[in-house]
Amino acid sequence: MSSSRSVHPLLSAFLGTTAADSTIQVPCNIILKRTTPRFWLPTLTILWGIVATLMGIVQNLTGFFIARFFLGVAESGLFPGVVYYFSMWYKRRERQYRISLFFGAAALAGSFGGILAYVSSISQEY
Repeated sequence: MSSSRSVHPLLSAFLGTTAADSTIQVPCNIILKRTTPRFWLPTLTILWGIVATLMGIVQNLTGFFIARFFLGVAESGLFPGVVYYFSMWYKRRERQYRISLFFGAAALAGSFGGILAYVSSISQEY
């Protein structure tokens, strides 16, 4: 059972990601409108991957908070950008289904990420 001392930093990191996500989302959408989705969405995806990879070398709690903030910055424009991109290609009645598939796949990928992290933590014990 986790104590409140161990939960507090994780909650703070989550809120830092959410704060970055909500404050940077509008500028990211403005950049998306001024550039093209063909340029901006892969850029955000690559930045997201770089930040997620660099989270593996974090040494202390402050570095973890900074990494989570930048993860929120990289993440902020991706999902709205994909929805905007879908609106360019699909009709209104087709778009609902595509967006629900996209968000469902993201949730499914997140659930497998947790399972893989658990298996990885077990394998490191041996």
